[in-house]
Amino acid sequence: MEVVVTMRVTAEELYRVLMDSLKHDIEQSTNSKISDKAIKTGYKYSKNLKNKVGQVVKSTATLSRIERPYVYEVQFQTDRGLNTVSYVIEESDSENIQVTYSEVYDASSKSHATNFSFMSKIFTAPAKRKVKAFLQMMEAYILQNRSSGAIEKKEEGE
Repeated sequence: MEVVVTMRVTAEELYRVLMDSLKHDIEQSTNSKISDKAIKTGYKYSKNLKNKVGQVVKSTATLSRIERPYVYEVQFQTDRGLNTVSYVIEESDSENIQVTYSEVYDASSKSHATNFSFMSKIFTAPAKRKVKAFLQMMEAYILQNRSSGAIEKKEEGE
């Protein structure tokens, strides 16, 4: 699945919000604090996910590609397969960016692949709408909080 959205924010602003969200997710999943410096390619943590029908699935999340401020990619390994989620940010012009959200699933068996193929026919359109709405909410949040300093501009390594 792939969703492409144009946003009226900077790459750095969106990346900061994505990293804050990731940091919150890691802290919720691990019940421990994590520094911004620790969020880098190769970092792993355990996470419980809900599948499309609401069942809880245990996974190992691995930050597979972190390239500030343009790429954020995470892989979720479960007993059913590997799900890779990525955000690729490109600057369109001085006031806009283009964000490509993609989700790729590599099933661990033929039966899981068949099940995924069937289920994705049902859930892909609603999932795309949900991702687009999520990105639009992030854009609105950034625009609303841009002048208040709520979105900190942190330098690499902080």
